[in-house]
Amino acid sequence: MGKIFIDQKLFRIAIAFCCAIIPVFTGNYLLFAQEQSESIPPKVYTIAYFESGPLSNYKALLQVIFYGLMEEGWLTRTKIPKLGNPVDTQALWKWASANLSNEKIRFAPDFFYSSQWKEEQKQQEIKKIEALSQSTQKPDLLIVMGPEAALALTNTDPQIPLLVLESPHARNLGIVKGNNFSERDNVFSLDLGAFTAKKVTFFHDLYKFKTMGMIYEDSPTGRISAGLKEIEDVSLEYGFRIVPCHIPNATIHITLAKTKMYDCVLELASKEIQSMYFTEHRGIAIDNIGSLVNILHKQGIPTFSDQGSELVKYGVLMTLEPYRPIELGGIYAKIIIQAIDGVPLRNISQQYDFHEIIALNRAVSETYDFEIPFDVLSIADTIYRTILQP
Repeated sequence: MGKIFIDQKLFRIAIAFCCAIIPVFTGNYLLFAQEQSESIPPKVYTIAYFESGPLSNYKALLQVIFYGLMEEGWLTRTKIPKLGNPVDTQALWKWASANLSNEKIRFAPDFFYSSQWKEEQKQQEIKKIEALSQSTQKPDLLIVMGPEAALALTNTDPQIPLLVLESPHARNLGIVKGNNFSERDNVFSLDLGAFTAKKVTFFHDLYKFKTMGMIYEDSPTGRISAGLKEIEDVSLEYGFRIVPCHIPNATIHITLAKTKMYDCVLELASKEIQSMYFTEHRGIAIDNIGSLVNILHKQGIPTFSDQGSELVKYGVLMTLEPYRPIELGGIYAKIIIQAIDGVPLRNISQQYDFHEIIALNRAVSETYDFEIPFDVLSIADTIYRTILQP
C-alpha cells in the first residue's frame, strides 16, 4: 500500500481555520437557540371548576384559596369585592377569570361547571368534562367542590387532575383510598372524617346531654357525609342517643329543602331532645338559621354547627373547627403550586397539622341562658357578641 504524504503547511492552515470557525458557529447556534426559547411563551397553568351546586361554603373556600395564591406570590395582591349572593360561586369565578388570571395561572372562564343540585344536569356536566379531557384545551387541574361532584368524577375517571374540596369524609366515600396519600394517580382530597368524633365529644363534654338531634339524608352518601358512623361510636362511648330526622340533600329544590328543615327542627323539638347537632345540609343557610335555632333555644336546647363558624354569627351557639379558613386556603394554594411544579397529586401528603378553633356566640348564651364554661371562653378563638341578621 502506498504512503499518504500530507503537506504540513496546508495542514496547519486547515487546523487554524477550523479553530477560528467553530466558536463563531457555536456562538451563532447558541444565539439562535436563545431566540427560539424566548419566542416560545411560558406554560400557562389552566384551572377549571366543578361543583355539586351553589353553597356558601364553596364560595368562601374558593375566595381564601385566591388569597392564599396571592400570599404565595402567584397572583397579584388585590381585595376581592363582594360579588352576587353568598352562594354565587360562578360570579366569583368570572371575576377571578377577568381580574386574577395572569401569565402563570388562568382561571378558565368557560370551564365553570355546576350541577345545580340536579342529577340530570350533573350527568350533562360530566359529559362536557369528559369531552374536555380529550380535547387540546384540556385543563391542567379541576377544582371539585362537594362529595356528589367528586364521586361522579372519580367514578368516571376523566384523566384530569382533580383537587377535591369540601368532602371531609373522602376516604369513607371512596374518593381517596389512603390516609397519608390519596393512592389515586390524579386525585387529592383532605380527609377530616376523624375530626367529627372530636367535635361531638367536645359538645357532649360541655352539656352532658342524653339525646342529640341530627338531620341528614338517609342514603349511603348522606350518612357518610354527616359522619354518622363516627358520631354513633361517640354516642355508644358516652351513653347518649341520636334522634334522627331525614331530608334529601342533593336531589330536591333548595326551597323545599329549607321547608323540610324547618319541619324537622319542629319535630325534633317536640321529641324533647337535649341538644342539636347541625350537619352540613343545603336546607341550612344564613337566611334561615335564625328561625331554626330560635325554636330550639327557646326550649333550652343548645346547638352546635358542623357547617363552620359562619352559622354561629347568625345564632348557632358554638362550633369547633379543625382549621382557620384562611389557613386552609393557604394549604390548598400550596397544593396547587406543587401541582403546577409537576408533583403528581398522589405524591402530595394528605396529613396537615391544623390550628383548631372554637367559635361561640356570647349573645346566644346570654339571651337563652346557656352557660358557657369560663375555661372555654378563655380559649375561644372567635367570640361573637351579637346575633347577626341576614
